[in-house]
Amino acid sequence: MIISKEIKVNATGKFAPVHIEATQGETNARRLIVQVLDDNGVVMNLSPFRASLYVTKKDGTVAETMGIVNGTSMYFDLLSQSMAVAGKQPCFIELFDINGVKILRISGLILDVQACRVDNAELSVTELASVKKATLDAIKAAEQADTAGTKAVSMAEEAISEMEANIPTTSLAFTEATSRQTINSGESLSTLFGKIKRWFTDLKAIAFSGSAADITTGTLPLARGGTGATSAAAARNALGLGNTTGPTPIANGGTNSTTAAAAVSNLGAVPTTRTINSKALSANITLNASDVGAAATSHNHSADNITSGTLPIARGGTGGTTVASARNALGLGNATGAIPIANGGTGQTSIAAARNALGLGNTTGAVPVANGGTGATSAAAARTNLGMGVSIRSETWKTGSITIPNLVSNRWYTVRLDGLGTAILVFNTGSWIRGKGGYRADNGNMVDYYFNASVSGTTVTLIACSEKVTTPAGAVTIRPLLHHTVSAIEAIN
Repeated sequence: MIISKEIKVNATGKFAPVHIEATQGETNARRLIVQVLDDNGVVMNLSPFRASLYVTKKDGTVAETMGIVNGTSMYFDLLSQSMAVAGKQPCFIELFDINGVKILRISGLILDVQACRVDNAELSVTELASVKKATLDAIKAAEQADTAGTKAVSMAEEAISEMEANIPTTSLAFTEATSRQTINSGESLSTLFGKIKRWFTDLKAIAFSGSAADITTGTLPLARGGTGATSAAAARNALGLGNTTGPTPIANGGTNSTTAAAAVSNLGAVPTTRTINSKALSANITLNASDVGAAATSHNHSADNITSGTLPIARGGTGGTTVASARNALGLGNATGAIPIANGGTGQTSIAAARNALGLGNTTGAVPVANGGTGATSAAAARTNLGMGVSIRSETWKTGSITIPNLVSNRWYTVRLDGLGTAILVFNTGSWIRGKGGYRADNGNMVDYYFNASVSGTTVTLIACSEKVTTPAGAVTIRPLLHHTVSAIEAIN
């Protein structure tokens, strides 16, 4: 029977000394259960750590007892080395991470070993270290290779054989663990074998045979390579092959048949027994022109080979067999003379007659203005004849009214200002002549000129002529052009 003592200690070592009572010479009879509190008094999770209890004996040597860490608790079964000498012996606990690095040391524990009161009692030392190590190795292997049950059993059997060889007359009582758990160094034999028994209980026959016949419960889902069903019909349906026991339907990727001929028929395929011009379809075939009723490769379509029929307009012909019928079919008039105007011709056979017929004047020179021409054979003469670019006023004009006999309403004109080297584009509405001109100077200034005059018949009265200068900075200056005069007015259209 194991006597347990539970204690809670502060991680910082700020607690009163804790006494742990034991009897000299006993082994695995005392269990120390330790929980560690952080600075806030909260129980720490010790799962990531490995723990050892160290007892400093009177001869100066230190006895180590490896503990079992489970969640928030550490378990230490005190061994005979720790209880060999009676008296109070200082103790401390150290926590290590998985790499063996010390994380925490807890001091302030005192092991109070009471002297044995039986005269000449012999101290019992039953620590089967080699047996325990072999057992630990076997269970570790079984845990790491859950699917390799055979190997785990073999190692366990070797461990049991070694145990039997070392303690042939000793029996060990243990209780099967309630669930599969990992084994830890420093656990008692009864705890270790309780955990081993749990693993053997949970291992099924398939772990040793590897045979599908030993799968006796559950259904292997599609995600694990099964069908997720327990009947042929349900399996077909789960796999998308149709919930039937006959041939797989075409809708499910089958042929809905049990013979090749029926499959070909159901799929609408051409059977290999079919032939084309006695050529079987069981292999690749080569067709020639005669197989499909085509002309021979030596056939040509030269015009010289057309010996009958009439080539229609749709094929690049005229659809006629005479000049008259061809002209008529092409819309050129049913005659042998000149093509009429109604058919896109001139109806004449000479240039003079054609010009006259087309309303261009019965002459051989330039087309008159009256007939839609310019009456000229040069650009300058044409502009003059059309009244374009012709000066209608060349006298200076600075104020008041002037008379312009050739002034025409609804036309564009240019007004040139003496000394400015530029012109203003204006438009005559019949009541007003107004417009604007300008340029961009080398210094970046924008220069604009504005012209405004009233019109009454051929009398034009100057109202205003001004200049606007805008600098790159945005400054604007407007002034009248009193120091400049109108030097010319020209029609431009």
